[in-house]
Amino acid sequence: MSALLLLAAFAWAVATSGGTSARDMAVTVVLLGLGMATVGRRAPHPALLGGATAVLVAWLLVDGPMRLGWTLESVRVPVLAVVVVLATLVAASLSRDEREGWIVGLVVVACLAAAVAIGQAVVHLAVGADAAPRAGGLLGSPNALGLLLVAAAVLVVRAWMDEGRAGWAAALGLLCVGVIATGSRTALVVGATVAVVWALSSRGAHRAVIAAVAVVGAGGVIAWRTAAEGVGDRPLIWAEAWERFAASPIVGEGAPTAAYLAQGPGRPTAHAHLEPLQWGVEYGLVGLLLLTAVISAGMILVRTADRVDPGYALASLVLVAGGMLDFSLRITAIAVVAAVLGAFALTEPGRGPDTAQSSVRSRTSWRVATFG
Repeated sequence: MSALLLLAAFAWAVATSGGTSARDMAVTVVLLGLGMATVGRRAPHPALLGGATAVLVAWLLVDGPMRLGWTLESVRVPVLAVVVVLATLVAASLSRDEREGWIVGLVVVACLAAAVAIGQAVVHLAVGADAAPRAGGLLGSPNALGLLLVAAAVLVVRAWMDEGRAGWAAALGLLCVGVIATGSRTALVVGATVAVVWALSSRGAHRAVIAAVAVVGAGGVIAWRTAAEGVGDRPLIWAEAWERFAASPIVGEGAPTAAYLAQGPGRPTAHAHLEPLQWGVEYGLVGLLLLTAVISAGMILVRTADRVDPGYALASLVLVAGGMLDFSLRITAIAVVAAVLGAFALTEPGRGPDTAQSSVRSRTSWRVATFG
């Protein structure tokens, strides 16, 4: 039941344009709370991690809504902190069967999102637009969707290498085309880098071909976008964000911040498109230090595995690293997936209803039923 609730929270967030509205964030918290209730004592150190998170959330509330007023944007980050912790604790307690089922559900949702994005890109190109397609799919954000599809592709490759089933190869192709449809330069660079590292990690002609196709495809779309749009306004945004951080480095200027580039030149935006810098502007060095402490404590408290699972770790790293260069980690769906995959990487499967024999049977049935 906990795995289904966790998957429902993710699917709801994806289906509602990332789960960023007040209603959708509330639904996600409720689903994760119910998942936590079904987990019970299987969750690792919930009191310690919850206490550390409470200190962080308290500062976020003091430096956000209590300072500048209660709005959705001022409470978004505190709520997301709670969402990440709940998702981490629920995921860490899942059994092997439940984890396999959750990953299959993630890949299915990602493939559906990729198909929607491809359809949007086809329509974009059919009307004769000169610019490269920027399909946001179900998430509504091309960058966030692109990173989600790259992370899902990492998991698909992991399963494909284990089983060699044709269904996984078809899913990988769909996800890769979906990434191109988003036109996200961040996702394309991250995806191409992952493909090259994967090709270099072991010999094999098929790996080299896949990596070459990824690099050529990513390079072509990036060149197309850059020729049509230029390098964008991010250097100007970063410069202004740094000036604002330097003006109040200890406690920040509170959340939410005023728009960047409000006086021009460039297009005004509410985020610095560099998450650590944005945290510094909003919550200051105090917020950055508390965030670092909670993340470090969480990794120590949650970890039960002697060896980090490289596939799950890489998929989570794709979302976290890519999200650092944008606002993607502030989208509920991305935050949930990053937390879940990180928990899978750091923990041994919990004690669920499965045994060694039922685990093998369950994993096979999940995957065969879905991908052949």
